[in-house]
Amino acid sequence: MPGLLQAEQYARSVIRAQRPWDDEESVQRTVEARIQRQDILARPKPPVLWYVMHEGMLRHVIGDPEIMGEQVGKLLKAAEASKIVIQVLPFTAHEHAGTEGPIWIYDA
Repeated sequence: MPGLLQAEQYARSVIRAQRPWDDEESVQRTVEARIQRQDILARPKPPVLWYVMHEGMLRHVIGDPEIMGEQVGKLLKAAEASKIVIQVLPFTAHEHAGTEGPIWIYDA
């Protein structure tokens, strides 16, 4: 799940899983930094974000069902923004441009 679209508890679960040796204070600082970066989306002229996410990202439970519910709610709210596009690539899709990994497109 892209960091700019992560709910706080989802971010905490992901960061904790990636860094199980870190103390809670370090994890909290990282979570706060990730969530604070989302302020860019509240600017008067926010960037355009266009995400194509694999269906597995929505079905793989991170944390627990409550955390996933919060995360899906955040995605739904984000999708209502005029400059955020979220598309889901279903399991039934065959070969596609992202088969070997993420595709990054930058535009100035």
